[in-house]
Amino acid sequence: MPRYLIILILTFCLGVNSVASPFFDRFSKKDGLISNQVYSIKQDNKGRIWVACTKGIGNYIGLSFVNYDLSRFLGDDILVGLTLDHQGKVWGYSSSGKLFYFNGKEFKPFHLNQGISQAIGYNLVNDICFDLIGNICITTILGDFLIKVTDNEIVSQKINSGNSKYYILETSSNHFISGNNRKNQLEQVWFQGLHSKFTIPLSGGARISKSHFLVLENGDFLYAKDFELVRFNQRGLQQRIFLEKSIECLLEDNENNIWVGLNSGGVVKLPNGKLQKKNSTTFLSTRTINDIFLDNSGDLWLATANAGIYVYNPTPGIEYDQPKVFSTINDSSNTNIVDPTQIDFLPTSLSKKVKVGEASFPPMIFISGVKINDADTTVLNTYTLQHNQNFIQFFFSGASANNLDQLQYKYRLKGINEDWVYTSANQAQYTTLPPGNYLFEVNVMNKEGIWGTTPASININIDFPFWQKWWFILSTIIAFVLTISYTLNRYIKSIRKKEQEKAEIEKRIADLELQALRAQMNPHFLFNTISSIQYYITANDTKSALKYLSKFAKLMRAIMENSKSPRISLAEELRVLDLYLELESLRFKGKFDYAIKLENGVLPNEETIPPMLIQPYIENALNHGIMNKEGKGHIKVGIERQNGHLICSVEDDGVGRATAEKIKAQKRHDHKSRGMSITKSRLEIINKMYQSDLNVEIEDLMEQNQPKGTKVKIYVPQK
Repeated sequence: MPRYLIILILTFCLGVNSVASPFFDRFSKKDGLISNQVYSIKQDNKGRIWVACTKGIGNYIGLSFVNYDLSRFLGDDILVGLTLDHQGKVWGYSSSGKLFYFNGKEFKPFHLNQGISQAIGYNLVNDICFDLIGNICITTILGDFLIKVTDNEIVSQKINSGNSKYYILETSSNHFISGNNRKNQLEQVWFQGLHSKFTIPLSGGARISKSHFLVLENGDFLYAKDFELVRFNQRGLQQRIFLEKSIECLLEDNENNIWVGLNSGGVVKLPNGKLQKKNSTTFLSTRTINDIFLDNSGDLWLATANAGIYVYNPTPGIEYDQPKVFSTINDSSNTNIVDPTQIDFLPTSLSKKVKVGEASFPPMIFISGVKINDADTTVLNTYTLQHNQNFIQFFFSGASANNLDQLQYKYRLKGINEDWVYTSANQAQYTTLPPGNYLFEVNVMNKEGIWGTTPASININIDFPFWQKWWFILSTIIAFVLTISYTLNRYIKSIRKKEQEKAEIEKRIADLELQALRAQMNPHFLFNTISSIQYYITANDTKSALKYLSKFAKLMRAIMENSKSPRISLAEELRVLDLYLELESLRFKGKFDYAIKLENGVLPNEETIPPMLIQPYIENALNHGIMNKEGKGHIKVGIERQNGHLICSVEDDGVGRATAEKIKAQKRHDHKSRGMSITKSRLEIINKMYQSDLNVEIEDLMEQNQPKGTKVKIYVPQK
């Protein structure tokens, strides 16, 4: 499988990062790698390169990878490291402590895996190493114990780290294992060697994460926790540096350069083993580097979190012997190892104590300068600034009895970020700060890890622009609300006035139209009634004429009273109908009889109805249905209440509409009845005026397919 050449051009930063444009080879899934998530790289005593990915282990054989899938054993777990035992056998391990060994053909799970995972619990593996007789030592990120695994048993041994949060244990001559004890309080690392013990102070800014340890060629030690890297030996702390990203791995090459892999920060080369940003070089600055390995030929292998593997030869043409590398993942193939049972982890068993860091005074911190919008200002305790004075630079310096070049700083701007920012630089800057109140604090730490007793601080008050001040915003809101309210009020009043004027006009017109219709209807009825009285007079039937005239007078009086109101009680309407039907019965001399029936639930004194609404339909039934029938007819007026309506029905047993139309066509009529058309127009106007739904249904009654009369239903809505 060919290897792809990638040219990476990194940013040049004068005095800090030099030009970093090396040639890298890269391996990814396209080249046969089992995954682009690579956690560890090792080379066995036969020169084979092994790569641990998320769910499996790959073996690079020069042209391609032979992959071993372990997903069926891992479940939700992932592989996080590789190591070699004293016989050179390759082992992979997961975050929960599951172990897998290569038997020459495949990787097999260790038979005590379940017990190891139970012993580790949720503490997660920090470091694993082997002793001379093949026992396995495991430390964790959270626990306070060392797990020792033999072929047949698992033993958890408590580590007494003197209330230090972090520890380094020498398990055999020049071979170490590190871990964390989050139950303890002191921000320091406990070093326990075979013949000495001491503590190294840390900054206190570390989060829960893996620790990393490296033994340098000259015998010094490197310890990394989160973003802090310290160099020390048994005489004390030598150097300290804070990097911009958290540290994932460490390596020293054969030219004593230190390589530091960062989380999302690439790999940093610190020349000559000095922990200084000056002349340092950063490669692959956006990648997360999980492991760094230097193979027998001098090639540097970089394992990344999501981009596979990068390979780089820092000194082409020079052959290297395998370096001695000690970190979170230890290669113990070329070390002299003794059985960890020879180590007593209690401090009383140590044969020698080394005093680290002579008593010293806490360093002092001063803010030496402040720039606002790139202009120097006098250093004050409090600044009150305009909203556009929001680019601020702080310059500070520490004072210590010695080691001025090894001072480290931490600072924060409360109001923006409550967390401390750790740095080796002596300045900080903030751009485009929003309006508000801030407190800038800075402190200094000396070589011994002692922080200054009191941080230096400055109050910064950046005023809001007038358009963001409460009184302006409140005034704007009030003005806006008043303007909108006034406009809406004017608009609503205008609309209401127009609607009211329109409604009044429409109501007036409707009243006039209704009055005109009543004027048309009353003369029509009067004409028919007077004709009947005239008939009795002509026939010399004085008694019938007087009786008829008396009832007619009562009817006229009722009609005049009822015409004053748009609606009258149902009881009054029925009284008028009864008078009308009685008059018509007299006029037609017993040609028909009638009945008025109220259904249950109808309260005539409470229900209302437009006056003279039913009468035209009774008149129509008489003139066209009953009068054309041979023999006596019958008219039934019914009132019932249903679904919020009064249903007024007029039913006759006359000849029906079809026969009436034929008879009407054969006769000549000088008088044209307008009762029905007037009533129809009246219903339309009433519906329009009162937004009602007065409706009329006409049904032809049949018996054995022969007309048997007509039924009219008038639906009157009730309030």
